Amino acid sequence: MKYRVLRIINILSLIFAAGVFVYQLAFAEERDIKLMTKAGSAALVLMLALLRIRPKKTPFDSLVYRDFYRKIIGDAFRSDPKAMKLLTNAITDYNYNKFEKAIKTLDVLLDRHCADSSDFSAVLMFKALCLSESGRKNAAAECYEQLLFHDYSNSTAWSNLGLIYADLGKMQQAEQAYEKAITYDPESPSAYTNFSVLLLHKGDAEKALEYSEKALELDPKLNQAASSAAIASQLLGDEEKLQKYKRLHVLNGGNAKELEQVLAAVR
Repeated sequence: MKYRVLRIINILSLIFAAGVFVYQLAFAEERDIKLMTKAGSAALVLMLALLRIRPKKTPFDSLVYRDFYRKIIGDAFRSDPKAMKLLTNAITDYNYNKFEKAIKTLDVLLDRHCADSSDFSAVLMFKALCLSESGRKNAAAECYEQLLFHDYSNSTAWSNLGLIYADLGKMQQAEQAYEKAITYDPESPSAYTNFSVLLLHKGDAEKALEYSEKALELDPKLNQAASSAAIASQLLGDEEKLQKYKRLHVLNGGNAKELEQVLAAVR
């Protein structure tokens, strides 16, 4: 679920800085020493960032993550800059896999700063994500349940909770959670995808295909939805759709060999 947006930005910036340095060194008719120095220094800093050996987080991290998770943050701590700073620090720690540190900050926010549903929703979402990523599924489920007490129509929380229930073997509860996720956001491709996987486990290939196709209609680049659609198509004996979704799975970056192994196992 985590997207390393900062790493991608670092890579692109590194390529640009290195390109400027190489151009000045090898191709410029008259070298700009000042520009070369800046480009070389920038490339070095960005390389260190990619190697994760920076001595500390930068303010740039918080800005990037705050923008990327805008949908989750919503209106949280709109009039409390101190709390917002703590939240963005916790989000940055979460993205650096510093889950315990992030949870401690989030607990401080829960104890001292959360005032309304938007505050609780954002903080509990990231706490649940930290707990889930660190393998504490039961605690993560409790956290999502607490979040839904404050923000019952949160489709993302319902969908994530469904995933955890499925991991814990609570299939009926998982199905109910996915139904809630779709009820509160009928345009959520991840909810349809997650539900389609559960339906495959239940043996309902027809409905699984319907839901995975709906997910792909909303977001054609969803690899898991493509693989789910391929498996459902094979179970239903629809060769045309099977080949279609196998191709889409590969186009979306999926591993063709792994999918063939799954298909062979369910024949």
